[in-house]
Amino acid sequence: MGAFDDLARSLLVDVATPLLRDGFLPVVLHEPWTGQNEFGEAVYGPAVEREAVVTDSDEMVRQIGQGGVVETIKAAYRIQFLVPVAATTRDRFTLPDGRNAPVLKVDSGALDNDGVAVLTGVVCG
Repeated sequence: MGAFDDLARSLLVDVATPLLRDGFLPVVLHEPWTGQNEFGEAVYGPAVEREAVVTDSDEMVRQIGQGGVVETIKAAYRIQFLVPVAATTRDRFTLPDGRNAPVLKVDSGALDNDGVAVLTGVVCG
């Protein structure tokens, strides 16, 4: 195990775990995308409450849009889960204040030496 792994695990255990246990972090609703209905509208599974750090973001995200055109979109906020979360760009995340923006990017954040995610970040805009 490397120094980074030790630091990441230490932060999760020593800092994040008490925050999660004490209910310090805001609760974000995560609805996993399950498909589309007959009208082509997104269908989501039951909402799961997840504690996360939510911050405003000015990150620029590049995506391939309609017709293969590359678009650059400014993110509105980032949701950082302090544990690995199975998420996709089709899922829906609702903040405590009711904001709900399209998911632009999902990243695993820090990885341990085995390539296993120890965090999950979701960028919305």
